[in-house]
Amino acid sequence: MHVHTFRYFFIPYLLFLILGIMLLTIHEHGGVVLLLNEYHNAALDFFFRIWTYGGDEIIFGVIAIALLIFRRKYGYLFLLIGAVEGLISLSMKKIFFTEVPRPKTYFEGRDLLNFVDGVKVNEYGSFPSGHTMTAFAMATFLALMLAKKEWSVVLVLSAVLVGVSRIYLHHHFLIDVTVGSVIGVTVSLVLFKLFEKRLIKSKIGAN
Repeated sequence: MHVHTFRYFFIPYLLFLILGIMLLTIHEHGGVVLLLNEYHNAALDFFFRIWTYGGDEIIFGVIAIALLIFRRKYGYLFLLIGAVEGLISLSMKKIFFTEVPRPKTYFEGRDLLNFVDGVKVNEYGSFPSGHTMTAFAMATFLALMLAKKEWSVVLVLSAVLVGVSRIYLHHHFLIDVTVGSVIGVTVSLVLFKLFEKRLIKSKIGAN
């Protein structure tokens, strides 16, 4: 694992995580949703409506295909990471936290939220944020694979913005995004480390 370059990913992520935890302790549930809601404008509506797809299955699929073509061994690992984090997200949403309300339902009847035109918001299944989980899993994997400090910074900031977009668009609460990011980063880190050890052993065996 390229620790000296991965720190450019991990340190900004750690700051994001600390900030998220601090906000969770300061604000009541839904407080950050209302905070971001105050900053809704046409430019941010357009930006976050597009950027939120950074955690979508289509983006994941495009990256997976590219990796399978150009760096096949990493492509297989990328698919494994996607399968694991996807299974975790699905089981949490469909089995353990099915009735957790999203902001739309939580604030229903209070006329507080500014919804973005054309963005469909579900009523339940808020915890955790699957898009955030996927975005951070992809960003962590690519940061480890590329091992470039510039890319590490770009990737972590891109994932953070996906998380922010989920709150801005009223899909999720801060707790959903925070936990989703932790799961995404952890899954990629653990599986990448296991895969890296396996590569080292295979090389030693070949010699």
